[in-house]
Amino acid sequence: MKHELSIYFSRTIYAAQWYILAPATLAIAQAENVSKALIGFLPFAFIIGAAITQIPAAYLSSKISPKKTFLIGLFILSFSDIIVPFTNKFIYAILLRVLAGLGAGLYFSPAAAVLVSKNKEKSATLMGLYNAAFSIGGLIGLSWGIVDAILGWRLATFIGGLLGLIAFAENIFFVND
Repeated sequence: MKHELSIYFSRTIYAAQWYILAPATLAIAQAENVSKALIGFLPFAFIIGAAITQIPAAYLSSKISPKKTFLIGLFILSFSDIIVPFTNKFIYAILLRVLAGLGAGLYFSPAAAVLVSKNKEKSATLMGLYNAAFSIGGLIGLSWGIVDAILGWRLATFIGGLLGLIAFAENIFFVND
């Protein structure tokens, strides 16, 4: 049970990190003097990064294990969110969102594979809950604007990245390979 709950926890945080910059995009545009037309490249960069690593994630999983692959992905995603608040150039934020997307792409399928590997007869239920965890995380990420308003987007994004590292560390100990 710890195995499944640990993956659901990291899946929730992973999903929040998909959207964590969404509430801050206008503040970033103002701080970096970037037009509203160009600020859309932040989420686009993330999606490009995630798309690029979907197939390599499967290959890497076959070489080093799905658990190691999804942990590498979660670490990259979280570390990118920790660093982005320290950028002072829009291009660096874009590059870090590509990197975050690369990490996200490494997480998704390998984590799902690890989740169902020990309990194949319940795979439909486990995957349903896995997808529900993404929805919960998405709601958290889009609601992160409340944290942004209280702490500022930079500190809020940093905290979001730290939550990812906590999930990463927790998964090391509680997820079976």
